[in-house]
Amino acid sequence: MRNTILQTTLLLFGFSLNAQQQFTNNGSIKIHPGAGIAFKGDFINNGSFTDAGQMAFFTGTSAQNISGSSATTFNNLTIANSGAGILLSGTVNVTVANALTLTSGVVTTGSNIFILSTTTAANLSYTNGFIYGTFRRYIVSNTDTYLFPLGDGAISTNRHRIAFVNNTLAGVSYLDASVTSFVQAVPNNDATLSTTQGGTPITETVGEAAGKTTIWTLTPDAVPSGGSYGVQLFAENTTLSASDDDMFCPMKRDGAASYADFLTSDGTTSMPASGAAGRIYNSGNGYAQRIGYTSFSQHAIGKSVSPLPVELIEFYAKANDNRVDVTWKTASEFNSDYFTVEKTSDGISYETVAVVDAAGNSTLELKYSARDNNPSSGVSYYRLRQTDLNGQYSYSKKVEVDFNNTGSFSVSVFPVPVVNDNINVSIADTDGKEVLIVIRDVLGDEFYSKIISDNSGTYIFSLNNELSPGIYFITASTDEKLVSSKIVVIK
Repeated sequence: MRNTILQTTLLLFGFSLNAQQQFTNNGSIKIHPGAGIAFKGDFINNGSFTDAGQMAFFTGTSAQNISGSSATTFNNLTIANSGAGILLSGTVNVTVANALTLTSGVVTTGSNIFILSTTTAANLSYTNGFIYGTFRRYIVSNTDTYLFPLGDGAISTNRHRIAFVNNTLAGVSYLDASVTSFVQAVPNNDATLSTTQGGTPITETVGEAAGKTTIWTLTPDAVPSGGSYGVQLFAENTTLSASDDDMFCPMKRDGAASYADFLTSDGTTSMPASGAAGRIYNSGNGYAQRIGYTSFSQHAIGKSVSPLPVELIEFYAKANDNRVDVTWKTASEFNSDYFTVEKTSDGISYETVAVVDAAGNSTLELKYSARDNNPSSGVSYYRLRQTDLNGQYSYSKKVEVDFNNTGSFSVSVFPVPVVNDNINVSIADTDGKEVLIVIRDVLGDEFYSKIISDNSGTYIFSLNNELSPGIYFITASTDEKLVSSKIVVIK
């Protein structure tokens, strides 16, 4: 039996309509707040459909179609199909404006798009099922995590979820997400991988079976104008197991010419500590996490043949009076033996500055420091070599330090801490030379610079609210000497 409305108007004020078979709208349907509608068969919308109701349900026990020639937007929608799921057809997309609840059943989009237009991340309630096709979610610049329950087929083992971890990404209104199970072929195969994580080679990708790769694609509506994001690539229905803990991580490629385009980007992104969520299988409930991306394209899980070693998140070298202070920080360590601080003046020959014992294994954030008491005059480059217990090692990026013997030349700041927009700087023994004053934050970004030409003395610099509360460094330099001092700003 069919329930069909032809060129008429239906107003729903109560939870009263239960469409058992095909329901075709060729007229006008308006669902008022507090009302609802349940479909156990198909819904074909060729007319006007206005939903401000409490909830629409698709609860069939066999395949249900949502189709028609008119756009269909549900206010709140629950998918609880226990059969072959929901099939989108017709010529228009299907949109959920407020809350989407996925209880069971696969939504197969075909050439259409299934859209959740609310920007509230929590408005997707997930128990089971997934979207097989393209799922669009609207976002705003925040720090929420948006789940995309995706699949590359219509059976349960095809489910491959991805979560988008927002870090105040700006300029993007929505993301289109999909996933495929790619059967490898040259040059898109593991043999062409050419990337490392912390110096350890990534040797294979992860998929539903050997020779396959699960590839997630995130496509924004516009190029980001600021902020960054991360991903959580779920491990279920892949070849990963608990024995792979701390051996897998996300990779990303902007092109699609070869697997050689997949990169870990470990120098510009970060991962959780060893043994933490984002690094472990967790009985199939785990995921691979990485944050710090600023561009979009394809994501995959890469795996190494051994646990990924130290994750270095900071490395600095700064001139300080007659020495150079070197500091670094690790987010996690696995079988780490020791660190070696090295320096070079010509970029070719390196000498050892200090050797510092490592923690071995750690899931905590650890800080280290060393001191070069005999810095070379002029420009030097410092780097950190990290050596594992098995003798494998990797290098950090190089850090430049321009050092000159300072003699009695000095700079000091008062009061400490700085509580307003004026900084008092005392400069001594300039030998009558011009002095360049530069203020930088702990990352080395410059906030202020000024040339002082009237020799030693005390000067007041008005910063006009340029410095937020935090730690900064002020350097004073002539053509022969350089000194620095720390500034603590509070307001």
